Amino acid sequence: MFDGFETSKVNVAETEIFIRRKGSGRPLLLLHGFPETHLMWHAVAPTLADAFTVVCADLRGYGASGKPPWSPDHAPYAKTAMSRDMVRQWKRPNLPDVRSGSLGDIAVRRYDGVRSFVENNDRTGLARYLAGFISSLAAGGAEMAAIVAITPHICAAELTAISPLPLIDIVSEVAAAIRTLGLKRVALLGTRFTVESRMFDRLGVDVIMPKVEEIEQIHNTYMDVLSGRSTTAQIDGLRQVARTLIARDGAEAVLLAGTDLSMVLNEDDAGFPTIDCAAAHIKAIAKRLLD
Repeated sequence: MFDGFETSKVNVAETEIFIRRKGSGRPLLLLHGFPETHLMWHAVAPTLADAFTVVCADLRGYGASGKPPWSPDHAPYAKTAMSRDMVRQWKRPNLPDVRSGSLGDIAVRRYDGVRSFVENNDRTGLARYLAGFISSLAAGGAEMAAIVAITPHICAAELTAISPLPLIDIVSEVAAAIRTLGLKRVALLGTRFTVESRMFDRLGVDVIMPKVEEIEQIHNTYMDVLSGRSTTAQIDGLRQVARTLIARDGAEAVLLAGTDLSMVLNEDDAGFPTIDCAAAHIKAIAKRLLD
């Protein structure tokens, strides 16, 4: 994983930012979604490094980056503070120059505001919120947009209608993978928000919904995976839920609809067929970049 990448921690005044870097050429900064780490890019970053100077960073408070003390006004973890970190970590020797405000060819951001829209199922509000950032990227020269966290895709239809840039939609890419495999019935593992939104009903095949108690088990285990608190027993529990969805409900494969689920479950160790939704999405992004 990340073979040949250099690792370092960069002091950005208020904290330290962990990065992995490899490649040469135009700069490409890859930032994770909420609530993930830079590891979500492990499947595609090595390929991109053949054509770009790739930098994968953990945002403050995540992964191996520093975790400043919390304050009542939330300022240490505001998106403006995280943006400053990325600008400061780039202003180091031996990195290509980038235009102010651009930070490379693609900027993928994580914003605290997304969660409130998701929790309130405000898809129109979320779409408008994301479209504002996409408009900024378009003004900086971006040619396409991608949301690398899965849950915000609940507003894909609303966002596509108002986005100033073409959107690489994760559900469409997963649907293409399913068609390639000839599947007709799949099960779903993901956060409670992702599963209950029924966003994957657009796949064009039967999508099995876990039972209520299974949704909670999957959600809670995934949150612990992201925070590094998961146990072997919890991961075994995820495998058992997946096997139940196959045996009880006739699923032909299980969709890993969480960007970090492939770190703990895959066909090699799970014992059942899987489709890594994040991997399908990232491959599509990489293909557009390299075409």
